[in-house]
Amino acid sequence: MGVVITDNLDKMLVLFLIFLPFGHGFLLDNPQGNAGQSLPANQYLTISKFVEEKTLLQQKVETDTTTLRHDMDTALALLTTQLKQKFDLMDAKITDKEAQNKTNQALVTLQQKYQALEQTYHNLKNENVILQGKLSVVESELVLIKNKTNMNDKLFEVQKECCNDTQTVLIKQGNELSVLKNKSTAIDQDISSLQQIKILEEKVQTLSSQTTTLSLKERARSQDFLALYNMTTHSFSDLEMRTDSKIQQLLNQHNISFSNIKDRMYRLNNDTLQSHNTSVISLERSLEIQLKNIEKNQIKALCEISSGMLETEKRTNLTLSGLQKQIDDSTDIDAREENEDDLGKDVLLIELYEAEPALWDVHSAAYRDKYERKKSVDRIDSIMKIGGMKIN
Repeated sequence: MGVVITDNLDKMLVLFLIFLPFGHGFLLDNPQGNAGQSLPANQYLTISKFVEEKTLLQQKVETDTTTLRHDMDTALALLTTQLKQKFDLMDAKITDKEAQNKTNQALVTLQQKYQALEQTYHNLKNENVILQGKLSVVESELVLIKNKTNMNDKLFEVQKECCNDTQTVLIKQGNELSVLKNKSTAIDQDISSLQQIKILEEKVQTLSSQTTTLSLKERARSQDFLALYNMTTHSFSDLEMRTDSKIQQLLNQHNISFSNIKDRMYRLNNDTLQSHNTSVISLERSLEIQLKNIEKNQIKALCEISSGMLETEKRTNLTLSGLQKQIDDSTDIDAREENEDDLGKDVLLIELYEAEPALWDVHSAAYRDKYERKKSVDRIDSIMKIGGMKIN
């Protein structure tokens, strides 16, 4: 502002000096007035006074300008120092604010990441609860399967009891046949005539008809047992297929959930590796422990299923083999009894024919072949016994 004032004063002085020679209004060195009138002595200004006043004014202006410049310089210096101090304070405050804003932003980002981490943890916890529910459902299904296997075992036991009852009935019938055989032998010993032989033949025919009916009944029972065996094998195969499908579904669900949890854990590790190493490590360990526990429980359940299936298969195989053995033994016993009955009848007849040669003329065509066959069988048996073999 002081520089602008001094420039204006210099311009005014230059203009004054330029227009000074052209002025005629001061009437210097002209003591006479207009129209012959005289003027007072102090009416006109001399050049020396004008110059002196001019110099005084110039000096005053210069002193004023110097003082003004000095004041302006001091004021500007003071103002610059104050502004510098204020700017320094503002810079310090701005730096503090920026640092505080950075820390606040970092805290906000950390809080957001922590909230996201907590949300993912809740999601994983909910998924774990869902998996626990599915595992409980699978365990309930396994319990149902075990109950079904127990029911099948009970059915097998009932069938075994039925087979035992049939075996006892067959044993009773065999005892009755043995009693009848004993009676027939007693009757054969008391035979003395051809009429008694005919009666004995009729009894033998009735016995053979009874044995044929018994063999037919045994065949029907064996067919019933085969049908029952086919039904049990079909139900067991159906049960095995359903358990295999359930186990496969459980394994697929476990693999999918395990892969999803691994992917989420990998993303969680990549997102929060720099800020929350310790919390992520602890969370990852807990999740791994939970996953290992879930996997162990599922493996244990699968092992229990497989062991239960193996036990049921072993039981069914044992029961079926026992039933088959009992049926084979019963059929072998019946066949042997029939063969023994036939051989006993033939032996009795042959002994009768040997005791009374006159009967050969009556029944020579029917029983001579049997007599010769019996002798050949006896020879073969003796030869095989000598060689250490046995003929059934």
